[in-house]
Amino acid sequence: KQSPPEGFSASDCNVMNFTLLGDGLCDGYPHNTPECGYDAGDCVEFNELYPNCSTKYPYLVGNGKCEEELYDSNFDLNVAECGYDGGDCEIVIQP
Repeated sequence: KQSPPEGFSASDCNVMNFTLLGDGLCDGYPHNTPECGYDAGDCVEFNELYPNCSTKYPYLVGNGKCEEELYDSNFDLNVAECGYDGGDCEIVIQP
């Protein structure tokens, strides 16, 4: 877990569930926003590794399971922007 950005204040964050902030999992929008300190620091590393990965489920990226077509096809994790699900969906070529 990384620290939230300097100057972060939970009072600036507009979320329904404050218990998700800083819980060790990178939660998607609206938690992963500047106002919420990028989920109180939980999403800092995710955002550095996958700056163009737009997903509601960042905590699933790199979890050891290939999420090819997640619950919503608009948020597919098996794309270059998400590192092919953080490496979980890498193609294995048989000899």
